[in-house]
Amino acid sequence: MAWVKTATLVLYGCAFLLQALGAIGVIRDVRTSIRNMRQLKADLIDAEATADEHRRKIEVGRQRQRNYVLQQAYGRLADALGEAAVDQTGPAAAQQRRALVKYVTAQNDISDRRRWAAVYLLLGGLVLGFVGNVVSLFPL
Repeated sequence: MAWVKTATLVLYGCAFLLQALGAIGVIRDVRTSIRNMRQLKADLIDAEATADEHRRKIEVGRQRQRNYVLQQAYGRLADALGEAAVDQTGPAAAQQRRALVKYVTAQNDISDRRRWAAVYLLLGGLVLGFVGNVVSLFPL
């Protein structure tokens, strides 16, 4: 019955190896996701700085000397459209869209095959560990 002890050790060793490989795959996936999220946050901060600069330029344009009629018309137009221009059509909006597209593309670059292979390795290790426990219950 020495084969039971050997079989148990082999099963435990294989289970550990599969679980370790699966964990490495999952850790790589998580680290890539974290890196992508940090890059997205940095890109959005840059876009907000661009929006602040755009707001400043609109305010400078609002303060220029013009004749009274143009000043009144421009002032009302700038008040009504200024923030919408910054948020929707300004350079910051385009920068935000580029950041989001870059993030989504980077997240999808992680292959599904690699993700699921890591999950299957973890599950395979779990099953082998269970089988090893069952085999270890056999009498020596």
